[in-house]
Amino acid sequence: SRLGLAGVRDGRWHPGFLKLAAAAQAPIVPIHVGGRNSLGFYGLSMLAKPLGTVLLPRQMFRGRMTRLPLRVGRPERPPPPQAERGVIEAQCKRIRQRLYQLPQALRDSGEETVARPGCLRALVEAISRTELLGHTPDGQEIRLGRGDLDSPLLAEIGRMREIAFRAVGEGSGKPRDLDRFDPHYEQLLLWNPQRLELVGAYRLGVGARLLASHGVDGFYSRTLFQLGPQLQQSLPQALELGRSFVQPRYWNSRSLEYLWFGIGAYLRRHPQIRWLFGPVSISAALPLPARERLVAWFDCFHGADEGFNDAAQARRPFRYGGEPPRIDSRDRLSALTTLKSQLAEQGCSVPTLYKQYTE
Repeated sequence: SRLGLAGVRDGRWHPGFLKLAAAAQAPIVPIHVGGRNSLGFYGLSMLAKPLGTVLLPRQMFRGRMTRLPLRVGRPERPPPPQAERGVIEAQCKRIRQRLYQLPQALRDSGEETVARPGCLRALVEAISRTELLGHTPDGQEIRLGRGDLDSPLLAEIGRMREIAFRAVGEGSGKPRDLDRFDPHYEQLLLWNPQRLELVGAYRLGVGARLLASHGVDGFYSRTLFQLGPQLQQSLPQALELGRSFVQPRYWNSRSLEYLWFGIGAYLRRHPQIRWLFGPVSISAALPLPARERLVAWFDCFHGADEGFNDAAQARRPFRYGGEPPRIDSRDRLSALTTLKSQLAEQGCSVPTLYKQYTE
């Protein structure tokens, strides 16, 4: 730490500690030690940094037999082993911010520990009561089920959902990622019967059923968007998709594709469904310039058609820090190549769902 115009502040944190945590998959525990060096030390350091370095040993021992306040925050999940540079740098800034908030916080705002696995026998029994939609070429099962918030099925979905979302810098910060909508939605599941584990899931909201039981407020999308008359008229024949995840162990597999096979099987059984819709998020862990480029590109090439602009209005619209990034090419593929190159410079890439939904 050094004295500057803004007071005593750390220099820029190097994200190397996060790279080590990612390699070892070890949690990061923020610990704030409420101590500081003498004003003379900071004054000399401000004049000449080498002087401060020479005085550091003396400063270290001057605090002997002194009690210092210590605040320990909640552990933070490490970034995934192959995390992009932009994600690591954003998490580094977030941890630094949390650390300096610890002395003033009555309670650390960090994440709670993910819930431990429940009873495996109860989960297997719950899975056996779900509807089998089909098998994948590698022997996994595509299933459809529902459950109460305290059921073994939803408990495991919420636990694995939280693990998967935290691995990309998102997540609810709670032991399980569940909400009031889960009991009213159907859960499309990818189940590994050999390993007896949940691979991934999609949440499906049947429009006609939700309207009959809860009205328009029964749709999760309603919490994020104002649904216009045009979209509301389509809801009886619509299926809302969302909250999809694949657990990290299966990221380099065809698991997401298998879940889409399941959606296709579901639609084949329900030909009255004509529309698919739902929200897709951009992780706040991405740097703001990367998010701005993503929003600008998708708005340009995949924005609402003329006459459909009022179908849904975001309750909290995305706001650019300045002028929106300019897209020079009107050719989609050329502009996409440029976007990927720009994101790579910031250590990021196009999020998986955005890429898969539009390519």
